[in-house]
Amino acid sequence: RNVMTGQQNASDITRCWQSTNDILQHMLYFNENHDEQRMASSFFSGNAEAGKPAMLVASSLTRNPYMLYFGQ
Repeated sequence: RNVMTGQQNASDITRCWQSTNDILQHMLYFNENHDEQRMASSFFSGNAEAGKPAMLVASSLTRNPYMLYFGQ
């Protein structure tokens, strides 16, 4: 969220991603969750298009599965 809203640099994604190395084989990646604010909501980024780069990054970081919800 902080990267999408300009509050953090994209280079900070690496630190977050690497913090899960010990459980990497168990990870499933996704961008939105039913109990979180949607990316397009005014609370989050206010722009549905902002989710496209986030999806590309999350789905390309590793060989782990990426889950895309209907309508995301």
